[in-house]
Amino acid sequence: MSNNFNNIFKYNSLIYRIIILLVSITLIVYWLPKGSQFSSEYQKGKPWIVEDLFAPFDFAISKSDSEIKEEENNIKANITYYFTINNNIKDDVIDKFKSSIIKIGNDRSYDKTYLNRMLSFGVKQLEDIYEYGVLEKSDKLKIHDKDIKVVLLKDNVANDIIFSQFYTINSVLIYIDQKINFSEFENDIAFLDEVIISALQQNVRYDVDKTETELNDNLKSISYTRGFIEKGTRIISKGDIVEGNKLEILNSLKSEYNSKTLNETNYLWITIGHVIKVSILLVMLM
Repeated sequence: MSNNFNNIFKYNSLIYRIIILLVSITLIVYWLPKGSQFSSEYQKGKPWIVEDLFAPFDFAISKSDSEIKEEENNIKANITYYFTINNNIKDDVIDKFKSSIIKIGNDRSYDKTYLNRMLSFGVKQLEDIYEYGVLEKSDKLKIHDKDIKVVLLKDNVANDIIFSQFYTINSVLIYIDQKINFSEFENDIAFLDEVIISALQQNVRYDVDKTETELNDNLKSISYTRGFIEKGTRIISKGDIVEGNKLEILNSLKSEYNSKTLNETNYLWITIGHVIKVSILLVMLM
């Protein structure tokens, strides 16, 4: 009975020691540094109080958050808007206008010569309107400066135009009325308005996909670094004030230390190494 009790005690004691060993290894390894650390402390606007610092390896100078944000805002402010035009609609509109004006004009007993001149006048105005097209309304289109340059894709060919050169249904009415008022057809303004507007179709569409794709590509192309520091280059001297370019270089060096330390593969091997060393040490002490 006594032997059984001793065996149970020894067995429980062994389990207890193993648990203590595992918990100790876990806690110690968790708090151990996982690689080389940037040991020098510094503060913005304060003097560098230790010896001159030289670059221990090659590294790039990281841009500040404000620099990155400024570049992003600049790209967004200079976004290129893309539009596509359907030229087939123009022919449909002109054909519909011709047939409508002839039918209605004959029904109203217009003089044929006068009606033909009115027909030619209307076709000329539609040709001018559809040179750049009539823009579809889009809630996704946010353009406040009507004089900015945009790109009109016509038969897969990109053409730079001014946004205000596009017509809308409302601006077509204004344009047509101005032309009619300075023509021989001013007495038939209501008739011409009716026929032209009934034939009118929007044939220019805002290409939001192409616009946003190019915008995102430009944002992704932003470089997050500027300049390069070679190994052995003096970064800062004792007594120098930590500010401006020196501060940015120090921050870049510190970040590079962290990125080298936190590399996934390196982290795994460093952790394994710590586990082995701590395990050996604790076993020797037990």
